[in-house]
Amino acid sequence: MRYSIKSIYCFQRGGVDYLPIGSSPSDERCIQVGEDRNLSILECEIYIEQLTRKNGLPPEGAVFFILRNVHEFGIYYEAAIQFDPQNESATEYAFQVENGDRHWDEPARQELARHDFSSCKRA
Repeated sequence: MRYSIKSIYCFQRGGVDYLPIGSSPSDERCIQVGEDRNLSILECEIYIEQLTRKNGLPPEGAVFFILRNVHEFGIYYEAAIQFDPQNESATEYAFQVENGDRHWDEPARQELARHDFSSCKRA
């Protein structure tokens, strides 16, 4: 795993903020709630890598992570970015990547093809 997994409870202490981004580009199918945990996390990691290719590395004060969410139908994961709201460049970057992408780029498609997502339901 390349990115830490956090829940919303990590942010109750204040000082930093976060924005959820999603598990995949907005116009692409994603792994459904409660499906294979490892593939769900991998899908988020591939999406973060795509966002980094598009937007560059996060500046100091911003860091990508995987957000673990509990839902009545199970647990799901999504890419998210943590940022220091007092840091202007970190905040700007976070709001820029929050817009996400609409489709997988070619490197992401190649990475997805290397793994077997066929056993998972996709929404």
